[in-house]
Amino acid sequence: MIRVTVELVPFGIEDQKITLTQATVWNDLSGTEKSGNYGYQLMTCSRKKDQPRHVYKSGSIEGFPRLQKSVWWLLWYVMKDAFQKK
Repeated sequence: MIRVTVELVPFGIEDQKITLTQATVWNDLSGTEKSGNYGYQLMTCSRKKDQPRHVYKSGSIEGFPRLQKSVWWLLWYVMKDAFQKK
């Protein structure tokens, strides 16, 4: 599983950081050695500590060429799938 966490660190002060949102990407185990299939969830954003988050967007990426492209490409595919007009 890949988890991307977005934090707000006011003035660089770590003790005051707030997690704004998270994205989770997981292998659904239906791909091949060369081509992976993944599910994802993007959570809602929050500026308040301990506020519950909910699934904002979810979907899947099929046929990702995992031997040819890095995790940054996978995250780009997720963002493109989540936010492109369909």
